[in-house]
Amino acid sequence: KMAEMAEMAIPVQTVDVVAPANLPEGYEFAIQDGEFKFTVQVPPGGVKEGQIFKVPTRKVDEAHDQDSKAYRGPVGAWKDGLFACCKHGPFHPHLWMGLCCTLCFLGQIMTRMQLNWMGRTGSVRTVETTCRTVLIISMVGMILSAITTGLGGIFGWLYAMIVTIRTRYAMRTKYAIPERGICPAGTEDCCCACWCQSCTVMQMGRHTANYNYNNNETYACCCTNTGIVIVRKKQNNSNIDDNNNDNDEDSDEEMGHLLEA
Repeated sequence: KMAEMAEMAIPVQTVDVVAPANLPEGYEFAIQDGEFKFTVQVPPGGVKEGQIFKVPTRKVDEAHDQDSKAYRGPVGAWKDGLFACCKHGPFHPHLWMGLCCTLCFLGQIMTRMQLNWMGRTGSVRTVETTCRTVLIISMVGMILSAITTGLGGIFGWLYAMIVTIRTRYAMRTKYAIPERGICPAGTEDCCCACWCQSCTVMQMGRHTANYNYNNNETYACCCTNTGIVIVRKKQNNSNIDDNNNDNDEDSDEEMGHLLEA
């Protein structure tokens, strides 16, 4: 009870946050304060762009939040450029998924971002089926395109444009990434989706996955809901056994010397 009372006596740390866009209540995004990274949640009623609101901070636990590291990108800027498609080599799965199965790869990224099949923030249940639903829509579009001589292709293209724009906007909002000013204000997401969709999707994929993560090996995978597989490193038992064997040998030698004495 004394420990519980001591915890209750500790004041909650808060921080003033400037809303990067119009956000609904309950929406979560990451902010960076110096060396520390926090996750903040939009208060009831939502906020408007530019509004300053005070929220309690939840410091990201680097030691106990290993799996989410694979989905957390840097705050304030893109991890790399729009055309850094070959950053991980010419045979990397994310490159070929972006080139050959762009919409399917986008569905995996939407799952990482906790978005539903329409590119909107969804519940856990709807997010679990996002990648599958996008895959079905992609297949239906290809079938309709073959049957209706192109009409299905138009449907698929429009759907891909809409969800790419929404996903990119949601990602820029979550990671507080401003527009670069190359396109007219408010049109960058649309321009990237229309003129270079594959590169745009691959950039979002690299931003939300750490393929070079050392503590947990993070691999790109074509056939998962998120496009990522995390393989936890096992402790090197052989080294431990070798050390134990060395210690046993030292003990035997010492015992031999004692017996000779």
